[in-house]
Amino acid sequence: MASVVVTIDNTGDSCTLFGFAEIEVSMNMGHTSIPHGSAQPAAVVLAKGQRATVTIWYHPNPAGRVGTKVGLMNVTPPGGTQRVSMLWPGSDLADDPDTYATTPLYQEPITRQG
Repeated sequence: MASVVVTIDNTGDSCTLFGFAEIEVSMNMGHTSIPHGSAQPAAVVLAKGQRATVTIWYHPNPAGRVGTKVGLMNVTPPGGTQRVSMLWPGSDLADDPDTYATTPLYQEPITRQG
């Protein structure tokens, strides 16, 4: 498994975030929302200037094989209304069935950084 970590900076007043971000990625075969993993969320209190992170786990494409190319990623923090778009910073996703029977693409709940 490989991961992509999305950092969210709190530039406003103190806030509390809970749960999962809304994350949608565009791939060569359409759009998909990244599902939630099995970890249970906890409230994250952020003062102005503090950061939170969301970790996305995925199976990277093995060398020499054709994979799923990911382009744009849209991220909305839990309970948020502002969506941020960015290029997918990870590698292509594996197209082969998962031999380890784990979810091939999922996100962890938001956590406070540091």
